[in-house]
Parts: sequence; C-alpha cells; structure tokens
Amino acid sequence: MQPRQSKEALLLGFAALLVASACDGSGEIEEPISDGAETSSSLANPVGHLVATAEAITPGERPSGTYLQTQAQDGVPELLREGRRNSLQATWTVPLGGASGNHTLKLVARRAAASGDDFYFGWSTSFSGPFTRFCTLTAGDTAYKTCRQALSIAPGTASVFVRVTDSIARKDDTANAIEVDYLALISFDCSACVPAACQTASVCNANEMGCTVTPAVDGTACTNGTCNAGICVGATDLCAGVACAAGESCHSATGACECAATSCPAGSICSAEKRCVQSSSETTVLVGNPAVESTEDWETVGDADAFEYTSGAQAGKASKINVYTAAGNQAAALQVALYADNAGVPGAMLAGSSCTISMPAGVAGWFGCALSDGPQLSPSTKYWMAALSTSGEFHWRAQDGSRGRYSYSTGKTSLPSTWNQTGTYAGYARSAYVEGAVTSSAVGTAELSWDAPTTLTDGSPLTDLTGYRIYYGTSSGSYSTIVNLTDPAMVTYTLSNLPSGATYFFAVTALSAAGGESAYSAEASKLIP
Repeated sequence: MQPRQSKEALLLGFAALLVASACDGSGEIEEPISDGAETSSSLANPVGHLVATAEAITPGERPSGTYLQTQAQDGVPELLREGRRNSLQATWTVPLGGASGNHTLKLVARRAAASGDDFYFGWSTSFSGPFTRFCTLTAGDTAYKTCRQALSIAPGTASVFVRVTDSIARKDDTANAIEVDYLALISFDCSACVPAACQTASVCNANEMGCTVTPAVDGTACTNGTCNAGICVGATDLCAGVACAAGESCHSATGACECAATSCPAGSICSAEKRCVQSSSETTVLVGNPAVESTEDWETVGDADAFEYTSGAQAGKASKINVYTAAGNQAAALQVALYADNAGVPGAMLAGSSCTISMPAGVAGWFGCALSDGPQLSPSTKYWMAALSTSGEFHWRAQDGSRGRYSYSTGKTSLPSTWNQTGTYAGYARSAYVEGAVTSSAVGTAELSWDAPTTLTDGSPLTDLTGYRIYYGTSSGSYSTIVNLTDPAMVTYTLSNLPSGATYFFAVTALSAAGGESAYSAEASKLIP
C-alpha cells in the first residue's frame, strides 16, 4: 500500500466551469492601460502590474471588423459576436516573466448595451483550460465593473490566460458586445489593507501596490495607552512573556492564547473556547462524500442547494457537518442542514441538524460546524445535505456525472424548514459529509490488521504518515462507511456494531500530512451471520 500524490497538488487552480476548447488563430491587440474608472481614461501602466498583451480568437466565427480590442486606447468598443453555429470566445495572455506567489487578477469591463447574453470570464494557467470563472457581466453591467480574483502562482508558470465566452442565448446579434478596459495581474493583495491600532483607515494606494494609512487623532485611547502620530504610546504588551501551546497565538488585545480554525496540530481541534484540544482518535462518516473531488462549482448569494447521499451500513447520531471549500470561495459563513428525502427531492429539515460554518475566503480546505444535539441517522437511508451563503459567492468541489442528485432553491435568506425547490439534476455529488457516533445495535465484529507503509510510490521514504482510513461496506469494491484513524502507530482495529446477515468487505488507506492518500489495500471480507 503506497500513498498516492495529493489531489489538491494535482488540481491546484483548475475547475471545469467554462467551455475549455482550444482556440486557433490569434491577433495582436494594443496593451490595455486604463485604471478602470467609471469613465475610460488612458493612464500609464502602474509599476508592478503584469498586463495582458495578446488575444486569440476562434477562427471562422468572427464577422468582419468585430473583435476584441482595447477601448481605452482606440475608442472602439470590443465587440464579441456569436457565429451561427456556436459561441465566439476570446482568450488573453498575461505573461508572468518569472513572477510567482500570491497575485490578484484584476479585470475592468462593461457591457456595451443593456441587452443580449451574459458574458463569463475565467482564468487558467493553461491555454486549453479548464478555466475557473471569476467574473460575469449581466444585462445590468453597463457601467464599468471591477472583478478581482486572488491567485497563487506556482514557480515556473509561464502565463495566466483569461477567456471570455457568452451564454449563447442570442445568435449573431450586434447587441452582444463588451468593452474590456483593463486586465492585469497585481502582486499586492489589497485585502491586506486593514486599519491597525491608532489608524482610522487603511486603503490601497492609487497603483494598488501598497496601503495608504489615515492615523487616528492624537490623544485617542488605544489598548492601555493613547494614540500619538498613528502609534499607540504607553501601551502595555499583554503578550510579553506569554507562552502558548502549539497551534495557538497570543491575542494582543487580551493577552489570551487562541487558536484558529485550521491552526491546531494533527490530532487536535480548535474548541469553541479557541483552545487546541485533543480530538477523538476516531470519527465515523455517517453519510456524505469525504473525497476531495476535482470539479469546482459555485452558488451565488441567496441561492440554496442540497445534495442527495445514502447513509452507510451503520446508524449513528450526527455530531458535525463538514464541507470542502474551493480556492475561489468568497463566502465567510455558510448555513448547512440535513433534510429527509421526499420521493427523490428534499423534504423537511431534520431537527437539530442546522449550524453555521465559518471559513476564510479564498482558502481551500475542509471546514465544519458542530451539532449540539444532532439527529439520529438510520443506515442505508437517503438524506439531503443543504448549504446557503448570505455573505458571498460559495465555491465548492464536486464530482459531476455519475452519482448523486442536486436540488437548488433561489431567493433565500435562510434555509427553510421545508424545502421548496427551483430545480433538480441527476449525477452530482459535492465533497461534504456528516460525522458522528455509531449507535446501531451490534451482533458482530471484525478485527483488522495491516502493515504500516514506509515508502512513497517513487521509492522515497515516507516521513509524514498521519493515520489511516478504513473503508467498508456490504458490496465488494464499493464502501459505504469510512472510519478515520489519526494515530499512525495504530495497525490493528476492531469494528463493532456490524448488523448481522451480511458479508462485509474492508480496505485500508494511509494518509500523509501533505494531504496525500494511498490506494486501497488488498480487500478483506467477513460474513456476520
């Protein structure tokens, strides 16, 4: 059993959200240099901005004289028109010139008219995609709209590509036109401009390459002192001499040690009191999909969705709901809940199943919320897991095409007690799951043992083993229940509470600190009479 490479490492920055067919043909365009104000005006390109230099357009679909140009320089609107067979798409190139690390992708654009199709902008580090959508121009976007997307650029990446397509609702229509005023990568993240003590404001400067700070009035009270020229004078360092546990840091305003949602070391969690505490060595996935899937998708603010899952072979009391957020996520808080199945669609919300997940925007990873008195879940039963953001566009990972069902409901400010859907689709499964304690009556047990892996698939030593996952179910090669073990020294485990009258099939995988998971071990089986 050899750990395989982390899915996150393989899939960083990709999601099949936009049409990703390659374009042939190209045409040079003038470099866009506007600052994106409400009225288009030509300014010198700010130092540190990496701007788009060229575009490529699908041949044979462009009417004569209608193509994308830089309106800021030549005064001609960029026209994007469909052909009679399919949508025209244009792709810009932003050469990186060796730049890497954290950047902000900035686009300033508008519609030429308040009619026609929607336009979708996506980005990728490959010309052939797939592209991750980061901006949409709708009928109301006739004034210049600024879209920003935080990117983490891997060393050695040559270029970032930005592609625009439309919704193909109107064919060969001159109303389908857009104006792209500015497109660039910026190495500074304006979200870092947050006022500190003795500052009333901190905003991005004109070139978006630093913060402009407004100091507080001298004499304004600050923590254990007063403000003088933007500095808290006479303040006592409450964290002086304070030693915090691993994963915790001292809060300057209180002097208390606190943890963050993902800061605690392996085997620990950040409690409600913001302290790292030892987590249970074992959790059981009662229902859901704990795999990190490859497709990134999203839901706009106020649009609720629900995914159908079938619970495993064991009953249990739900204690926590977990959702994997994608890197493009903009939501800071997510309402989640479980619903009963009602003839193939979500029905009533289960009592005690709702909570709110807090997570940082732009960070990919698992985030969850605890249920104080979660519902009792039955084995082999369909449930729906719903989510709603009211604070920003929610991005997640999902498997698209072969399993599960998806239902959505628009115009919501909170999850309803009884689901009223707008539509349902088959073949969709989000990376989300419910964990809890198994409570089903036991009539059989199975004792498993395995050898700990020592090397990676390339033969190099395995140095960051963090634990194992036990997969089992009543169908060979199809495992409905998962047990997480966080002790890498544990090489034996006894499964109890196995309902009688079935043959159970088992496999084990190894987990690494980098997020890798091995292939399944050889399968074992046992009949529980």
